[in-house]
Amino acid sequence: MTAKQMILGMELGNLSGTQPDSWRAPGVDATEYLDYDTRIGYAQSAERGKLQFLFFPNGPYHQVEDFEHYGPDMTPDVMIHMAILARATERIGFVASASTTYNHPYSLAQQLKTLDFISHGRTAWNTVASGYPEGASHRGRGILVHTLGARGLWRMSLIS
Repeated sequence: MTAKQMILGMELGNLSGTQPDSWRAPGVDATEYLDYDTRIGYAQSAERGKLQFLFFPNGPYHQVEDFEHYGPDMTPDVMIHMAILARATERIGFVASASTTYNHPYSLAQQLKTLDFISHGRTAWNTVASGYPEGASHRGRGILVHTLGARGLWRMSLIS
């Protein structure tokens, strides 16, 4: 009988995570979220700690109404981010959220395939059918068309 194992991962998105005031804590550098040497160190620490993957949230959903408590909130481009971290690590996987509402399906497939080569097979896609019609309308698109695009990409991945 094979022993069950838990798979552990970590979100490596913005600076504050789910603790809005954490960016104000003593010793925290509010610009650290843009420092790739620091982010590489986080990824390497997670890998040494035997975590299986890093998760990168993505999307135009950042609406901060409480500027007194919420710090800078900018998630770097997840595709570039994962490419940099993949070259600095050996085993840990990378999971990106990416929606075909905000990314053209062909471009997204091309980016994910390239990341798969760069990372030697350590890239995964958190398929997101976005629920923000306002965001889609800012790009002159509707939700339904791109949800269908995501389904098409999914079918293509089953075939290839």
